[in-house]
Amino acid sequence: MGAYFPFLQIASTTNLASALQVAGLFLAAYGLLLWLAVIVWVYRDISSRTRDLLARTSAIIWSIICPFLGIPIYFVLRPRRSLLDEYESSLTREAILADLSVDISCPDCSRLVSEEWTFCPFCQIELKKKCLNPQCDSFMDFSWSACARCGTGVAS
Repeated sequence: MGAYFPFLQIASTTNLASALQVAGLFLAAYGLLLWLAVIVWVYRDISSRTRDLLARTSAIIWSIICPFLGIPIYFVLRPRRSLLDEYESSLTREAILADLSVDISCPDCSRLVSEEWTFCPFCQIELKKKCLNPQCDSFMDFSWSACARCGTGVAS
């Protein structure tokens, strides 16, 4: 039967030992590659999340010393957001604040005017009206129905 089907022959102990040795070497090489991949991944991930040298160094050392126990610890302790996320968030926040800052324009010539101005320096239109109370001496926006300082109502 061995002459017709050579692959059915029982392997000798030396062939089996060498096969196990080769399989062990492949397994060790795979483990080493996995360990190096963990170190590279931790380095790249922590570099994208913080500029703190101590945090970077400690994360890399933990991944070198104890990669498979250090990864779950790293996931818990690493910064939640990356530096790119923080930058995009700050840009979004600044854009929202810029949209919220209202530019006041002259109702007549539509040029930008300051909130403190009483008259438009370009077309000389009155931007605020004087309070009717002679003791108040403050200016009011045309949209107000009463003076903000003294409470005197606007005559309709």
